[in-house]
Amino acid sequence: MKKKIYLVQTTFRDRHGILYQGKQAPFQSLALSALSSTIPQDWEKEFCLEYFENINYQSDASVIGISCMAYDLFHGINVAQEFKKKGKVVIFGGYQPYFSKEMIKDCSDAVIFGHPGLSDMSSLLEDILNNQLKKEYKFGVNVNFPFDYSVYNNIKLQFPPVLSSIGCKNHCIFCCVCSVYKKFYLRDLNFVMQDLHSIRSFSKYACFVDSNIYNDRQYLLDLCKRIRNEKLNLKWGAQSTIDIANDDEVLENLQSSGCKLLMIGLESLSQSNMKNVGKNYQTENYFHQIKKLKKYGIFVFGLFLLGLDDDKLSDFTALYNFIQQSGIVVAGLNILIPAPETPIYEQLKKEKRLNFSEDSFFSHTFLDKEICNRCYFTPKYFSPEELESKFMELSKKLASYPAMIKRSLSFNPINVVTLFGLNLGFRKQYLDLERDYK
Repeated sequence: MKKKIYLVQTTFRDRHGILYQGKQAPFQSLALSALSSTIPQDWEKEFCLEYFENINYQSDASVIGISCMAYDLFHGINVAQEFKKKGKVVIFGGYQPYFSKEMIKDCSDAVIFGHPGLSDMSSLLEDILNNQLKKEYKFGVNVNFPFDYSVYNNIKLQFPPVLSSIGCKNHCIFCCVCSVYKKFYLRDLNFVMQDLHSIRSFSKYACFVDSNIYNDRQYLLDLCKRIRNEKLNLKWGAQSTIDIANDDEVLENLQSSGCKLLMIGLESLSQSNMKNVGKNYQTENYFHQIKKLKKYGIFVFGLFLLGLDDDKLSDFTALYNFIQQSGIVVAGLNILIPAPETPIYEQLKKEKRLNFSEDSFFSHTFLDKEICNRCYFTPKYFSPEELESKFMELSKKLASYPAMIKRSLSFNPINVVTLFGLNLGFRKQYLDLERDYK
């Protein structure tokens, strides 16, 4: 057997069968970069980020590694089937393939769950060579090594990904991350800095893909200090919880290290909703906190969940007004997804408000891009159809040019082009949704 592995990060096809591809993208998964670093040196490697290029089905690699998200699993299965026809050993990686083992069993030889380290992948590949490959491999959180950023050579990636932690300090009842990780893990800061130096060699931007950059206060302060002292001159963004806005010392360090954007799960304007989901931040402080972040030169990308139990249809007008008046530069809306193994799923199941079975969830509901942001449970005060209608109405208003221009001008006229560009990305998502709803 030739010691060569072909690592593929799939994209997806829309409801019309069109492959979702482009010449440039704001973000990409970190999966191939992390995985590539674990492949032994005596193995040859080939990469494909399918968003940017077509898969090479003529590859002479003997082993095919496929990384999938939920929305592209169907397409990933088709890719695997093509390689199986050619007699390749096919390995799936990612949480969705693991949770969907029954769906992939006929087109895969093994599935990986977790974050394999250097010794983990060496052992797995030895199993292949010795014809002892197991169907499942459960690995822990092994990310203390520098990632391989050569994966991103020759592609136009606006915000190269970097990782400093896995998991989250919070335990929101709707969050899949908290169901997978019962605690958060901090990556060795020396390896994070090696990755940032790799990124700086080809980009002046970076995006932390941590679930919450504010998991550990001292770690974040140390990270900012290292970025500043090593003169990386990077502009970077991350996901965070809104409580970061209460910490002036952290905000000063974010600013001085080049942080320009935070994606923040504000979720709801209802204090009752926030308490119920396990994220008991004070909604009455949102205006002040967003203003505080603006003071330190940080854009806020606000994320909201629709369909929580205290939501009323009349609340969505207030939400639109808040987004337009608060200083949020980009807003992301999502209908609540009660994913199996999350507390919200168990709650709605007990209350007989789920409109799907656990089995059908992994074979249909969450995996079909055509029906993303549909309502598959019964909200407390209105019907699923009413929620979907309000979701689309609100998305349309936020994606209008006047609304986008107002948000883009709310921060600083100097940044209007950048911010309008971010909003155009949001508008494209809305237009895709509008087409899929028809």
